[in-house]
Amino acid sequence: MKAAYPNLELLEYIAQLVMRSDEGFQKMMEEKRKKTRYLRPEWEAVVFPQIWGSTNTGFDVTEDGNPVMGGCAITKAYTTVIHELVTETYLVFFDGRLCYKVDNPSEMFYEDLKNGSLASLSEAKEKY
Repeated sequence: MKAAYPNLELLEYIAQLVMRSDEGFQKMMEEKRKKTRYLRPEWEAVVFPQIWGSTNTGFDVTEDGNPVMGGCAITKAYTTVIHELVTETYLVFFDGRLCYKVDNPSEMFYEDLKNGSLASLSEAKEKY
């Protein structure tokens, strides 16, 4: 049950690419830049291990909500949360793969992040 450590530089780069093409993020940055002209995105990473009940880890459904097949085995994977500080946007990676983005984090998201137990994709759509 050994999990690979995430490549933080690569995950930050992926987060930057994703956010460059995200219209909502770009609009938020433009609004912030009206007050501070030379404002740039600022990134932080939080990493912690999570134990999952299947080999799917947090990818229990596809993006359109269809169930995903996986093996029934306890699986350890590192969760990496890339936080963009200016807009309070979070990108959640499980085992080095982007799973979902949280634009307006709820108190439940902050609580789960603090406890090191973020929800799977299907749960996050409702919970965060």
